[in-house]
Amino acid sequence: MTGLATDETTGPVITVNGRTYRIPVVPVVVITVDGGDPEYFADAVGRDLMPNLAAMLRAGGEFQTGASEMPSLTNPNNISIVTGVSPAIHGIPGNYCRLSDGRIELLNHPDFLRAPSIHAAFQEAGVRTLMVTTKDKLRRLLGKGGVPSVSVEKASGEGLAEYGIDDLEELVGEPAPGIYDPRASHYAIRLALAIWRANRDIRLIYVSLTDFVQHSAAPGSQMADQFFIEFDTLLGEIIDEGFTIGITADHGMNSKHAADGTPRSTTSATFWRPPASRSMRSSCRSPTPTTDTTGLWARSPGYTSPKDTAKPPTRSFVT
Repeated sequence: MTGLATDETTGPVITVNGRTYRIPVVPVVVITVDGGDPEYFADAVGRDLMPNLAAMLRAGGEFQTGASEMPSLTNPNNISIVTGVSPAIHGIPGNYCRLSDGRIELLNHPDFLRAPSIHAAFQEAGVRTLMVTTKDKLRRLLGKGGVPSVSVEKASGEGLAEYGIDDLEELVGEPAPGIYDPRASHYAIRLALAIWRANRDIRLIYVSLTDFVQHSAAPGSQMADQFFIEFDTLLGEIIDEGFTIGITADHGMNSKHAADGTPRSTTSATFWRPPASRSMRSSCRSPTPTTDTTGLWARSPGYTSPKDTAKPPTRSFVT
């Protein structure tokens, strides 16, 4: 990790784990939808349930697929996203590992990390950052390196001293739901928005959701519809605040082998539009390493929420 430097073309940059990132001029938020298989988004956009996401695509968003990061589990892939490197480098190869004495260890402790996060490097350089998770076990990993971090699970009765917040629930305006409540992921986004609105100089935010809905309901079901309708409503709020936005996933929901037992190749789906002269990334081919079938979007500064709800062609989601 290197400190703040200046590129003659792009301006201030930070190099982390061998990759160089621009200091964002406008606030950047990356939302990881746990279990966010593209089929959920394709179904919801195709039935006009996500007008804000559809408008982002019409305004220049791109959809791509690529090879997945393996293993397709929550911990290694969230860490891959925030460090920009693979598990072989950052040191979190799964959710668990077997120790030399035979014991099984849950890989939640930050001491297992071998690489700094992009957020930690920015924070060290004086660029204000924020991590918000649904489950607190992931917050401990993502917050390593002095990154201000909070979780929905532990929001009750807690504050965030780094940003002068005494009561997180009071800031949001409602009590935090339990982590197995379908609304928990939405609360994580509301929490991130509320903290940023109270501290508008925060420049890089990461929000990690939970896959409770994806493990409970198929695309097109009532629970899934409610989840993605509310997600899109919150997305509209983020757009209106002027953020550069990325949406990705740590894994999809597809089977890992075919009916005959042969391994099935997994892919990652990416929606990406680097805003002209405003992109956080300077020298990477893809915004983030992701896993399975996933999705990511980014918006251009100056774009505002549309009033119409026309959908993009469904084939935009087809590879």
